[in-house]
Amino acid sequence: MQQREATIAGQRRQAIELLQAFLKRYPRAPERAGVLFRLAELLWERAQADFLSSMRAYDRSLELFKNGKLKKTPAQPRIDLTASLKIYEQLLEQHSDFEQIDTVLYLYGFGLNEQGNEQAALSIFRTLIRKYPRSQFVPDAHMAIAEYNFAKGHYRQALQSYRQVLSFPRSNLHDLALYKSAWCHFKLNQPKRAAEKFRQVLARTSSKKRSGIGRVEAAAAELEREALEDLALT
Repeated sequence: MQQREATIAGQRRQAIELLQAFLKRYPRAPERAGVLFRLAELLWERAQADFLSSMRAYDRSLELFKNGKLKKTPAQPRIDLTASLKIYEQLLEQHSDFEQIDTVLYLYGFGLNEQGNEQAALSIFRTLIRKYPRSQFVPDAHMAIAEYNFAKGHYRQALQSYRQVLSFPRSNLHDLALYKSAWCHFKLNQPKRAAEKFRQVLARTSSKKRSGIGRVEAAAAELEREALEDLALT
């Protein structure tokens, strides 16, 4: 595993260096936006790999702390997406006509959210919804806004955004939005509506459990289990 990770890291490093060299040598190349986009992807992947490595070290240190072999609680690492975010800013400012600019906007908002900059992320998600209503990432943007409001206890606002996700029946987020909307009704002291939504979740997950696709079946089974437990509360 470590050897494979080292090989992948080396290949990624070479690719990053090649792209950076290209941008430096051809600053006005027509392919510049696409190259920047790919560079941001690779830097994001590197940040994820670094984060996973830091988490493994954190877990080891935490175990030592629990066993009394470390005096201070180790600090939990956070992913650092600064390099990718700077490139997304560059793309948004200088290449607004880039064919994947909606993807850039979504990833920028997602990255900001991962860095803990929630308000800026929400602003980006709303911009995406307003400027690119046909983007494949619109359901994801609505979901992010909904999850923020749900976490803050703003259940009416969250419900509005979950309903927006539900307007995209083919979205992978549809069933989760349905489940979370049930919880919104429950939190708003609307047990009958909550129970109705939980039953809808069960109906949808029941059919997906027979899809023949392992990943879909597993996710459906987990959501069904949670819905059954929560239905008992209503």
